[in-house]
Amino acid sequence: MHSTYYMHSILTKSLIASYSILIDALPERVWEVLVTPKFIKQWDDLPLHFQEENLHHGTIIEWPGYSRLSVVTCEPNKLLKMLLYDPTWPEPQGFYTVAYTYTLAEENSQTVLKLSIGDFAQLQDGTKYHEASISFANTATLKIKELAES
Repeated sequence: MHSTYYMHSILTKSLIASYSILIDALPERVWEVLVTPKFIKQWDDLPLHFQEENLHHGTIIEWPGYSRLSVVTCEPNKLLKMLLYDPTWPEPQGFYTVAYTYTLAEENSQTVLKLSIGDFAQLQDGTKYHEASISFANTATLKIKELAES
């Protein structure tokens, strides 16, 4: 009975890294920084073999043997959502709903960018991923802001 309770606790505790930043640029410009490989390479890592094509629904970014991001929602200037999967995780890819979600909203000719990463509660070592994602969210959004405003 104790192990069932423990599993339930893991599943109900949310491990989502969230960050929000105001960018002095219109959503179209911020979107360009989010989906264009030449900009992505400045705020995130891309595999060496990744094509120089803008992200779109269905794009797969894969680091063989390490991880995979699949673009599942791509609403220009509004919402970009990518599911994360690591082949070392015990369950098959369709089991997990860990995602990077970028939401853009225009506010007085500026853009509020919200980045949400998770929910890592599905993973046994989810805290490790959550902590790394907090750091990434802070660093990436600041760089996205810098690129969009330049």
